[in-house]
Amino acid sequence: MAICILLMVPIQARAAKTREFLFESKSIPLEWNSLQEGWVSSGCHTEEKCEALRLLPLIQKANLILKPVELEGGKNPGSVLCRKLSGKVIFGAPKAGGGRTSFCQAGDGSLIPSSFLQRAYGGATR
Repeated sequence: MAICILLMVPIQARAAKTREFLFESKSIPLEWNSLQEGWVSSGCHTEEKCEALRLLPLIQKANLILKPVELEGGKNPGSVLCRKLSGKVIFGAPKAGGGRTSFCQAGDGSLIPSSFLQRAYGGATR
């Protein structure tokens, strides 16, 4: 006699993690980008759809160099890189509470954390 056990596993759609961030007085929904591990503009998961993500490979292509003088006073390296790539640095915090984070806003309005730029750069001054 054979016994058959059937496991019922619910199938759930993979919902994007979304969180509202406040930028000055404006609320903007951001989504978790699991590849880069950070909050990005909604739909900003591939370079084709997100100008801000296209800034990452530009760091190597443009051979950007951060000099120690550019980081004086504890400046955020990711923010300095953002400005060098013609981005705008803005600060946001989760609407539900939490610390402020610096983001790089590209010309199309898309947002990525400044830390993405710092990681792509490698973090060293030259």
